[in-house]
Amino acid sequence: MNKNILFQFLSLTIAIVFSGCFETESAKDLYQKNSKNEIVLIYIGSTTCSVCLDDSNKRYFEMIYNGIEDVNDDSRYSVKKIGISIGNNRYEDFSFLNEFSVPFDEISISHDNFNTGMIRYVFDNFKGEPVVPQVIILKRIYHQNIIGDSPVNTSIESENLLYRLVGLPSMERFADNSNQINYANFFVE
Repeated sequence: MNKNILFQFLSLTIAIVFSGCFETESAKDLYQKNSKNEIVLIYIGSTTCSVCLDDSNKRYFEMIYNGIEDVNDDSRYSVKKIGISIGNNRYEDFSFLNEFSVPFDEISISHDNFNTGMIRYVFDNFKGEPVVPQVIILKRIYHQNIIGDSPVNTSIESENLLYRLVGLPSMERFADNSNQINYANFFVE
């Protein structure tokens, strides 16, 4: 049997066994310590969109990110930035996302509306308008099963849509009124 397949089987078996083991309060607490909470800031743009190429687009995204990061003094949360560019040229799309002053943790590029990020965040899980530019803000909770020091399995327990900013005017209003937005509420359980 292939070692990789055997490892996956054992990992799944252990995860199934562990899922029923949280009868006592102390075991339940241990499992929760292996949770990760994130605010996910998703930017969707395109190199074929003149509004997306405007510098104000990048500036508003940076202002939104900074507003969230400024109040994030709770170490249980991290802020993940995902950049999606749905143009037609992967080199141009990659370059475009690299021009943002806030570096993305993950990127998904090219392939128009068939882009995996576009499908996930606009057409499937968080249905919205297929319009660029767009910023989506989610609250996400992961769970991680760990054996020793190694994560065996990570899964997303929940994702909740906090905001969807469609078009540059919506991004601008949100960024300009950032002093009125209670970002601290993002991090409340």
